[in-house]
Amino acid sequence: MPIKPPIPELEFLRNIRNHKEFSSKVRQLCSDDAAGALESQAAYVGARWAKLGMIHLKEARAAFNSNLVRSCYSRSYYACYNLSKAVRFLDAGAVSLKGDDHQKAPDLPDAFPDRDKASLLITTLYQCRLMADYDNWTGHKLARYPMTLRDAIEKSVDFAKAVRGVMRINYGVKI
Repeated sequence: MPIKPPIPELEFLRNIRNHKEFSSKVRQLCSDDAAGALESQAAYVGARWAKLGMIHLKEARAAFNSNLVRSCYSRSYYACYNLSKAVRFLDAGAVSLKGDDHQKAPDLPDAFPDRDKASLLITTLYQCRLMADYDNWTGHKLARYPMTLRDAIEKSVDFAKAVRGVMRINYGVKI
């Protein structure tokens, strides 16, 4: 069961940098219990990113139901981005806290189910999000986007299910 870190999450991330490496050092220097507590705190942080992704997915569905094209694409991308960030953090031990992390969002762990397909989804949603958020020159006709709104929602839902399964099975984190 994930445990909330005793310090703010951003401070926790900055202090430990890579939770896998840090807990390994703690295990060597202190105890298995202390390392386990650290990993539990890291699981909490990963779960928070996943929950943020689920909030974005809920907002994407609401935008879809209201035919808010730009918002639907943007929220669908951010749902998958934050879900990816959660899995990458738990798997690798660290993620970038800078804007460059968006470029790493498709870099899912090798054992992720249908990894190539999921990575392509994130890349395509990123393209949709860029168009939705920044293209104001020619409007936002649906035919111009690399995927339909329905696909953006449905595939984001499928990705969320896969992430939830990976987090539960591989990391013991329930969202």
